[in-house]
Amino acid sequence: MNEIEEKQEEEETLALWEVFQGVIAMFIGVQSEKNRERQFKYGKVHQFIIVGIILTIVFVVHIILLVKYAMIWAGA
Repeated sequence: MNEIEEKQEEEETLALWEVFQGVIAMFIGVQSEKNRERQFKYGKVHQFIIVGIILTIVFVVHIILLVKYAMIWAGA
């Protein structure tokens, strides 16, 4: 590998949508080995932690709202 290829490889990072896509795939367990390796190689851990926390909060809020709506609909 020459010096130019090494610099390009070092500068390659994941886009925000790729991080979201990876975290969602991890949530539901359908991550391919190829994508997982790429994300570990080029992704930054703080990106995955922040996106994971955000998506977890969104998921919990949706569950709470769904339960509240179901209870209202059921007349409870």
